[in-house]
Amino acid sequence: MDSLFKTAFTVVRTKISSLLAKVRQWTEPEFIRSVILAKLQEFFQSLFDVKPRDKDDYYVFFSWMIGRKLAFSLVLLLGLGSLFLITMFHPFQGMGSGTVRTYRYDSLPLKFHKGEVRILAKDGHTAYVGNVEKGNAAGTGKLYGKSGELIYEGAFENSLYNGEGKLYYGSGALKYSGEFKDNVYQGMGNGYWSNGSKEYSGGYEQGKKSGEGQLYDSGGNLILTGLFSADLPVYAQFLGKSTEEAGQIYSGKLSVYDSGDEFCVNMPQINAIYTARDGGDSLEDAYTVNRVYVLSDNITLAGETYDEISALEEVMGEAGYQGYSNMELAEAVGITTLRKRGNPDFADPQLEGSRAFQEVMEVNGYRANYDLYLYAFTYEDLVYSFYSDKKNGRFAMYSIEHAAG
Repeated sequence: MDSLFKTAFTVVRTKISSLLAKVRQWTEPEFIRSVILAKLQEFFQSLFDVKPRDKDDYYVFFSWMIGRKLAFSLVLLLGLGSLFLITMFHPFQGMGSGTVRTYRYDSLPLKFHKGEVRILAKDGHTAYVGNVEKGNAAGTGKLYGKSGELIYEGAFENSLYNGEGKLYYGSGALKYSGEFKDNVYQGMGNGYWSNGSKEYSGGYEQGKKSGEGQLYDSGGNLILTGLFSADLPVYAQFLGKSTEEAGQIYSGKLSVYDSGDEFCVNMPQINAIYTARDGGDSLEDAYTVNRVYVLSDNITLAGETYDEISALEEVMGEAGYQGYSNMELAEAVGITTLRKRGNPDFADPQLEGSRAFQEVMEVNGYRANYDLYLYAFTYEDLVYSFYSDKKNGRFAMYSIEHAAG
């Protein structure tokens, strides 16, 4: 009896296992895909097998006989073609869009539309709302990011920012408002810090601060009113100015250093120091700025940035002087500032003194035997001196002064 039961159980289990194996096979994606593809192939082969077999396979149209399958195939192709054209040329009508038509970014009819539209990006988000002409953003419009954040609003030409517009940070805060030319700042404009306060107001050229302008810190405090070039203040504008006039140009934080024989003013918010000499013997004769130091290891001339002496020689010619020179007060202040910023190239100039006021330091002394290596060039009626701790073809800061004569 047990043997009979085991035999029956084995037979049933075998049948069930076979059935389960077939079910698994039928439900596998690859099997389903192959079956569907085979059926579709069979259908289309049958559909486009338009050769008639007998007279019942024809439609009689006046004196013409047209194969039934051929006629059906032509009608099907005509329908599919019409559906394609309707899809391509009929814009999506978004809910609540009113009269504004909505197109995909690659829609063919968009290239023929003129006027206001909504354009969807590849991922489906609204990328642009505004005027278009011949497939390009033209006139006024708004550009949006993937999360719906406003990137830019204003004038467009050939799908580029051209004319008056506003550019925004990803947070939604205003980044720039003013004139654009081919997606870059060009003309008059205002730049803003990410916290919303104004960073700059004035002229721009090729995306950089240029011409007359005003510079502000992140708290909205005015730093400098004057000339800019290549995104930086024109440091030579201080030369020949009285200290009072220099104070009208730079109104940011400052520190005054006075040793009795030497006098300089550190302007940390523009990375510069100026020296001034006594203009005369009377009280009315003001100190005049005679040299400006820039605490930077590169310099921009005629739109190009240089950080090596060999490259500067190609522009300025051969150095009028190169060699070691005794350190002066302004250079000691500059080196002290660079060391505080983490520049390890220079030894401590041992600047010592006491502060008569918070912004004024009476200097008692600094290392008199400290030598700096410098390269001096005369270029466009100015003397440029580039400073290093040794002769290595590079520099950590430079100074500008009027050429003699």
